Amino acid sequence: MNKHLDIKQYAWYAGTLALAGLFIMSLAIAGAQLSSMKHPLGQQGTITVSGDGEVAVKPDIATITFTVNETGTTVANAQDAVEKKVIAAINALAQFGVDEKDRKTVSYNVYPHYENVPIMSAMGMGVATYPSTNQKITGYDVSETVEVKIRKIDSAGDVLGALGAANITQISGPNFTVEDPDKAQEKAKEEAIEAARAKAKETARALGVDLGEVVQFSEDNGGYPMPMSYAKDMRAQSALGSEVTLPSGDSTIKSHVTITYNLD
Repeated sequence: MNKHLDIKQYAWYAGTLALAGLFIMSLAIAGAQLSSMKHPLGQQGTITVSGDGEVAVKPDIATITFTVNETGTTVANAQDAVEKKVIAAINALAQFGVDEKDRKTVSYNVYPHYENVPIMSAMGMGVATYPSTNQKITGYDVSETVEVKIRKIDSAGDVLGALGAANITQISGPNFTVEDPDKAQEKAKEEAIEAARAKAKETARALGVDLGEVVQFSEDNGGYPMPMSYAKDMRAQSALGSEVTLPSGDSTIKSHVTITYNLD
Protein backbone atom coordinates (compact mmCIF):
# COMPACT_ATOMS: atom_id res chain seq x y z
CA MET A 1 0.00 0.00 0.00
CA ASN A 2 2.78 2.43 0.95
CA LYS A 3 4.64 1.56 -2.23
CA HIS A 4 1.55 2.40 -4.28
CA LEU A 5 1.26 5.77 -2.53
CA ASP A 6 4.94 6.55 -3.17
CA ILE A 7 4.48 5.96 -6.90
CA LYS A 8 1.46 8.29 -6.99
CA GLN A 9 3.35 10.95 -5.07
CA TYR A 10 6.32 10.69 -7.40
CA ALA A 11 4.06 10.96 -10.44
CA TRP A 12 2.46 14.08 -8.96
CA TYR A 13 5.83 15.72 -8.35
CA ALA A 14 6.99 14.85 -11.83
CA GLY A 15 3.87 16.27 -13.41
CA THR A 16 4.15 19.48 -11.40
CA LEU A 17 7.79 19.98 -12.45
CA ALA A 18 6.91 19.34 -16.09
CA LEU A 19 4.13 21.94 -15.96
CA ALA A 20 6.48 24.44 -14.31
CA GLY A 21 9.05 23.82 -17.01
CA LEU A 22 6.47 24.36 -19.72
CA PHE A 23 5.39 27.62 -18.05
CA ILE A 24 8.95 28.95 -17.89
CA MET A 25 9.56 27.95 -21.50
CA SER A 26 6.39 29.74 -22.59
CA LEU A 27 7.53 32.89 -20.80
CA ALA A 28 10.88 32.73 -22.59
CA ILE A 29 9.18 32.23 -25.95
CA ALA A 30 6.81 35.11 -25.23
CA GLY A 31 9.76 37.36 -24.29
CA ALA A 32 11.60 36.42 -27.45
CA GLN A 33 8.48 37.12 -29.50
CA LEU A 34 8.07 40.51 -27.79
CA SER A 35 11.73 41.34 -28.46
CA SER A 36 11.24 40.24 -32.06
CA MET A 37 8.22 42.55 -32.33
CA LYS A 38 10.32 45.46 -30.99
CA HIS A 39 13.30 44.64 -33.21
CA PRO A 40 11.89 42.66 -36.17
CA LEU A 41 15.28 42.43 -37.91
CA GLY A 42 17.18 41.62 -34.74
CA GLN A 43 18.88 45.04 -34.47
CA GLN A 44 19.08 46.90 -31.16
CA GLY A 45 17.92 50.49 -31.43
CA THR A 46 20.45 53.05 -30.18
CA ILE A 47 20.78 56.78 -29.81
CA THR A 48 24.01 58.81 -29.74
CA VAL A 49 24.20 62.19 -28.02
CA SER A 50 26.94 64.60 -26.98
CA GLY A 51 27.36 67.01 -24.10
CA ASP A 52 29.72 69.78 -23.06
CA GLY A 53 30.89 71.02 -19.69
CA GLU A 54 33.33 73.68 -18.59
CA VAL A 55 34.75 74.96 -15.32
CA ALA A 56 36.49 78.28 -14.72
CA VAL A 57 39.47 78.07 -12.37
CA LYS A 58 41.92 80.60 -11.00
CA PRO A 59 45.51 80.10 -12.20
CA ASP A 60 47.94 79.24 -9.42
CA ILE A 61 51.21 79.12 -11.37
CA ALA A 62 52.97 81.77 -13.46
CA THR A 63 55.85 80.58 -15.66
CA ILE A 64 58.54 82.93 -16.96
CA THR A 65 61.53 82.10 -19.16
CA PHE A 66 64.53 84.34 -19.71
CA THR A 67 67.60 84.02 -21.93
CA VAL A 68 71.08 85.42 -21.46
CA ASN A 69 73.37 85.80 -24.49
CA GLU A 70 77.04 86.80 -24.27
CA THR A 71 80.01 86.82 -26.66
CA GLY A 72 83.66 86.27 -25.70
CA THR A 73 86.98 85.74 -27.41
CA THR A 74 87.02 82.24 -25.92
CA VAL A 75 84.26 79.87 -24.88
CA ALA A 76 85.32 80.21 -21.25
CA ASN A 77 85.09 84.01 -21.35
CA ALA A 78 81.58 83.90 -22.85
CA GLN A 79 80.44 81.24 -20.36
CA ASP A 80 81.75 83.29 -17.45
CA ALA A 81 79.84 86.37 -18.62
CA VAL A 82 76.62 84.35 -18.97
CA GLU A 83 77.08 82.75 -15.56
CA LYS A 84 77.48 86.10 -13.82
CA LYS A 85 74.32 87.50 -15.37
CA VAL A 86 72.27 84.36 -14.65
CA ILE A 87 73.40 84.39 -11.00
CA ALA A 88 72.40 88.06 -10.74
CA ALA A 89 68.95 87.18 -12.13
CA ILE A 90 68.54 84.24 -9.72
CA ASN A 91 69.48 86.47 -6.79
CA ALA A 92 66.87 88.96 -7.93
CA LEU A 93 64.25 86.16 -8.00
CA ALA A 94 65.12 84.91 -4.52
CA GLN A 95 63.52 87.92 -2.86
CA PHE A 96 60.15 86.80 -4.31
CA GLY A 97 60.35 83.32 -2.83
CA VAL A 98 61.35 81.49 -6.02
CA ASP A 99 62.78 78.21 -4.75
CA GLU A 100 65.61 76.27 -6.42
CA LYS A 101 63.21 73.45 -7.36
CA ASP A 102 61.08 75.94 -9.31
CA ARG A 103 63.81 77.03 -11.70
CA LYS A 104 65.65 75.03 -14.31
CA THR A 105 67.85 75.51 -17.36
CA VAL A 106 65.92 74.45 -20.45
CA SER A 107 68.65 75.12 -23.03
CA TYR A 108 72.36 75.92 -23.16
CA ASN A 109 74.11 76.66 -26.46
CA VAL A 110 77.65 77.50 -27.60
CA TYR A 111 78.32 78.71 -31.15
CA PRO A 112 81.43 80.06 -32.90
CA HIS A 113 81.14 83.72 -33.85
CA TYR A 114 82.21 84.32 -37.48
CA GLU A 115 83.21 87.46 -39.36
CA ASN A 116 83.83 87.78 -43.10
CA VAL A 117 87.43 88.81 -43.91
CA PRO A 118 88.32 90.12 -47.44
CA ILE A 119 91.04 88.17 -49.30
CA MET A 120 93.22 88.93 -52.39
CA SER A 121 93.93 86.51 -55.22
CA ALA A 122 96.75 86.50 -57.80
CA MET A 123 96.13 85.59 -61.47
CA GLY A 124 98.51 85.28 -64.43
CA MET A 125 101.49 87.67 -64.53
CA GLY A 126 99.73 90.45 -62.72
CA VAL A 127 98.03 90.72 -59.41
CA ALA A 128 94.33 91.34 -59.33
CA THR A 129 92.03 91.93 -56.35
CA TYR A 130 88.70 90.17 -56.39
CA PRO A 131 85.73 90.88 -54.12
CA SER A 132 86.10 87.61 -52.26
CA THR A 133 85.82 86.93 -48.54
CA ASN A 134 86.71 84.21 -46.11
CA GLN A 135 85.08 83.36 -42.76
CA LYS A 136 87.16 83.62 -39.62
CA ILE A 137 86.25 82.72 -36.04
CA THR A 138 86.55 85.86 -33.95
CA GLY A 139 84.79 84.70 -30.81
CA TYR A 140 82.07 82.51 -29.33
CA ASP A 141 78.41 83.06 -28.54
CA VAL A 142 77.00 81.39 -25.43
CA SER A 143 73.32 81.44 -24.48
CA GLU A 144 71.41 79.99 -21.52
CA THR A 145 67.62 79.87 -21.16
CA VAL A 146 66.11 79.46 -17.70
CA GLU A 147 62.50 78.62 -16.85
CA VAL A 148 61.06 79.88 -13.58
CA LYS A 149 57.83 78.90 -11.80
CA ILE A 150 56.24 81.58 -9.65
CA ARG A 151 53.80 80.21 -7.09
CA LYS A 152 52.83 83.60 -5.72
CA ILE A 153 51.35 84.73 -9.01
CA ASP A 154 50.53 88.18 -7.67
CA SER A 155 54.27 88.84 -7.67
CA ALA A 156 54.74 87.96 -11.37
CA GLY A 157 54.86 91.61 -12.34
CA ASP A 158 57.46 92.33 -9.67
CA VAL A 159 59.55 89.43 -10.97
CA LEU A 160 59.50 90.89 -14.47
CA GLY A 161 60.55 94.24 -13.11
CA ALA A 162 63.40 92.69 -11.12
CA LEU A 163 64.67 90.79 -14.17
CA GLY A 164 64.54 93.95 -16.22
CA ALA A 165 66.46 95.82 -13.52
CA ALA A 166 69.07 93.01 -13.63
CA ASN A 167 69.59 93.86 -17.33
CA ILE A 168 67.93 90.69 -18.62
CA THR A 169 66.68 91.72 -22.04
CA GLN A 170 65.11 88.51 -23.38
CA ILE A 171 62.09 87.51 -21.29
CA SER A 172 59.02 85.49 -22.23
CA GLY A 173 55.85 85.20 -20.17
CA PRO A 174 54.39 84.96 -17.73
CA ASN A 175 52.13 82.07 -18.71
CA PHE A 176 49.33 81.66 -16.15
CA THR A 177 48.23 78.03 -15.70
CA VAL A 178 46.69 75.61 -13.20
CA GLU A 179 49.27 73.24 -11.72
CA ASP A 180 46.78 70.43 -10.94
CA PRO A 181 43.73 70.68 -13.25
CA ASP A 182 42.51 67.08 -12.70
CA LYS A 183 39.84 67.95 -10.11
CA ALA A 184 38.37 70.67 -12.28
CA GLN A 185 38.59 68.38 -15.32
CA GLU A 186 36.54 65.73 -13.51
CA LYS A 187 33.88 68.29 -12.63
CA ALA A 188 33.72 69.48 -16.24
CA LYS A 189 33.29 65.85 -17.38
CA GLU A 190 30.43 65.33 -14.92
CA GLU A 191 28.68 68.40 -16.31
CA ALA A 192 29.18 67.15 -19.87
CA ILE A 193 27.76 63.69 -19.02
CA GLU A 194 24.71 65.23 -17.35
CA ALA A 195 24.09 67.45 -20.38
CA ALA A 196 24.33 64.44 -22.71
CA ARG A 197 22.00 62.35 -20.51
CA ALA A 198 19.39 65.13 -20.50
CA LYS A 199 19.50 65.26 -24.32
CA ALA A 200 19.13 61.48 -24.54
CA LYS A 201 16.12 61.43 -22.18
CA GLU A 202 14.37 64.19 -24.11
CA THR A 203 14.97 62.46 -27.45
CA ALA A 204 13.77 59.08 -26.11
CA ARG A 205 10.62 60.72 -24.72
CA ALA A 206 9.90 62.34 -28.09
CA LEU A 207 10.34 58.95 -29.79
CA GLY A 208 8.05 57.22 -27.31
CA VAL A 209 10.68 54.73 -26.14
CA ASP A 210 12.63 54.07 -22.96
CA LEU A 211 16.30 54.89 -22.52
CA GLY A 212 18.43 51.78 -21.97
CA GLU A 213 21.97 51.18 -20.83
CA VAL A 214 25.11 52.94 -22.05
CA VAL A 215 26.85 50.93 -24.77
CA GLN A 216 29.60 53.37 -25.78
CA PHE A 217 31.33 56.38 -24.23
CA SER A 218 34.10 58.69 -25.38
CA GLU A 219 35.55 61.89 -24.02
CA ASP A 220 37.48 64.75 -25.55
CA ASN A 221 38.53 67.13 -22.81
CA GLY A 222 39.82 69.69 -25.31
CA GLY A 223 43.19 69.70 -23.60
CA TYR A 224 44.15 71.50 -20.44
CA PRO A 225 43.62 75.23 -20.27
CA MET A 226 45.68 77.28 -22.66
CA PRO A 227 48.15 79.38 -20.72
CA MET A 228 47.44 83.08 -20.65
CA SER A 229 50.67 84.79 -21.65
CA TYR A 230 51.97 88.30 -21.40
CA ALA A 231 54.79 89.46 -23.61
CA LYS A 232 56.37 92.78 -24.46
CA ASP A 233 59.66 94.27 -25.62
CA MET A 234 61.79 93.62 -22.57
CA ARG A 235 64.49 96.01 -23.72
CA ALA A 236 62.37 98.75 -22.20
CA GLN A 237 61.60 96.70 -19.08
CA SER A 238 64.39 98.05 -16.91
CA ALA A 239 62.90 101.52 -17.15
CA LEU A 240 59.68 100.19 -15.63
CA GLY A 241 61.35 98.76 -12.54
CA SER A 242 58.84 96.81 -10.46
CA GLU A 243 55.79 98.74 -11.69
CA VAL A 244 54.40 95.98 -13.90
CA THR A 245 50.73 95.00 -13.54
CA LEU A 246 49.65 91.65 -14.99
CA PRO A 247 46.00 90.55 -14.65
CA SER A 248 45.97 86.74 -14.56
CA GLY A 249 42.25 86.24 -15.27
CA ASP A 250 40.63 82.78 -15.20
CA SER A 251 41.49 79.59 -17.05
CA THR A 252 38.68 77.50 -18.55
CA ILE A 253 38.80 73.71 -18.43
CA LYS A 254 36.47 72.01 -20.90
CA SER A 255 35.11 68.50 -21.50
CA HIS A 256 33.18 67.11 -24.45
CA VAL A 257 31.60 63.65 -24.23
CA THR A 258 29.76 61.40 -26.69
CA ILE A 259 27.47 58.67 -25.31
CA THR A 260 25.52 55.93 -27.09
CA TYR A 261 22.46 54.46 -25.31
CA ASN A 262 20.33 51.42 -26.10
CA LEU A 263 16.64 52.11 -26.72
CA ASP A 264 14.14 49.76 -25.06
